[in-house]
Amino acid sequence: MTDREVVVTGLGVVVSAGVGLDPLWSSVVEPVDGPTHALLGAVAPPDDVSDHDAARMDVFSLYALRAADEALATAGHPELDPRRPGVVLGNVYGALPTVVDTVLRHHDLGDAAVKGPYGVATIENAPTSLLAVRHGLRGPTKAVVGACAGGAYAVADAVDLIRR
Repeated sequence: MTDREVVVTGLGVVVSAGVGLDPLWSSVVEPVDGPTHALLGAVAPPDDVSDHDAARMDVFSLYALRAADEALATAGHPELDPRRPGVVLGNVYGALPTVVDTVLRHHDLGDAAVKGPYGVATIENAPTSLLAVRHGLRGPTKAVVGACAGGAYAVADAVDLIRR
């Protein structure tokens, strides 16, 4: 491992305050008095994702696609050698609402209530894999699960991968 410096060139966020850096910053400098339990809710899929494909994804994957699009845009859409870049994404319980809903529907309605892509759509690395395929990235691809620190762990892992 080297001590080579690593620079973040693009940022993309999807938070309960909205999509983008401005809603994030507003929520930091103008905090809400009390807990913020609001869910972000529906996020429109990126323009190049068909309705059919979006219906087969869990919403946490759509959040990841939107955040990645924003990160690439703020980085100036750099030309990338597809063999080098990868995806490291922090996540914890991303698909939990879908899992709970599916378990309850299965209990009430039986096997027919479980959608076909349920298993693939709800695994922790679903958004990581979707991002790699969508952008043709063939470098390392991994999902980091670390509770509230998952994002920080993902950044640290990505730095380690870059330095190798």
